Parts: sequence; structure tokens; C-alpha cells
Amino acid sequence: MIMMRLKYYPPGSMSVEAFKDFYEEAYYYKSNLVEPQHVYLIYGEDDKYVGFLNVVELTKRVCALVSVGFTSPRNGFRYFGRSLEELHNLGYEAIHGSIDNRNDLALSVACRTGFRITGFKIFGGVEWIEIVKIQGDKKSSFRRGLGGRYGVAR
Repeated sequence: MIMMRLKYYPPGSMSVEAFKDFYEEAYYYKSNLVEPQHVYLIYGEDDKYVGFLNVVELTKRVCALVSVGFTSPRNGFRYFGRSLEELHNLGYEAIHGSIDNRNDLALSVACRTGFRITGFKIFGGVEWIEIVKIQGDKKSSFRRGLGGRYGVAR
């Protein structure tokens, strides 16, 4: 099993500027659109920072990924699935997200880590693929039907 830990910052405890620095390290630019919500910094082997999850809590058992970033694609492949397991261990039974339909790599990684495609939306002229990961469900939408008990259609 991959050794890692999450360091939690509740809403309001991380400054916007500090969050923008983590965002820039992952995406190579500072976004003015993304603000920190429930931020989890991801530390890997040798307790080295490898990425972040920015999460909105929809209910006590359901959250949505606002943004996810890693210091390198290798770290993303290595730690993303394990980070999701940790969110499930914190009590989130369902994790929702949206991926720009032009981001084939992110969509592939999401499906491989257990997300299912539940639909799409168009926002800001971009088509977004909507996804959900249900705790304990290891299969992607390519191998199993869409839907579930967390607000997605069957």
C-alpha cells in the first residue's frame, strides 16, 4: 500500500494566496476562479508534499471535488486513488466531480480509480463530464451501468 497522509485545512483557515501557490505548482498558473474550501494537502513518501484536493462538503456523507492538483503526473497517478480512499475513510460515501471533456488523461484516471460517468453539462462554453465515486465501488462506468443512490439517475 502507498504510504501517504492528508493534512486538513477547514474553510477559512488557508489564505487564498497560499492556496493559489499550491494551485500554481500543479497547473503552472494562478487561478483567480478557484478558492480554497476544505483543502487536503497530500504528503507522500518521506513526508514530501505531492498534491492537494480542494473539496466542497455537500452533506456529511457526500462531497464534490472542486480542484485537484499534483506536483507531477507521476504523483497524480500514484496518489490520486489513495487520496480518494482517505476521503471515503473520513466518512464521505460519495465523491462527485466534473472533468473538462478535453482532458482525456483526467477522465481516464478518474475511471480507473472507480469514478462512474453520470452525465454532462455545458458551462462557460465547455462541456463537462460529471462523475461520481461511491465508496466500495471499484468498477468504472465502462464496466457497469450508470447511477446509484446518491442523486444520479439509473
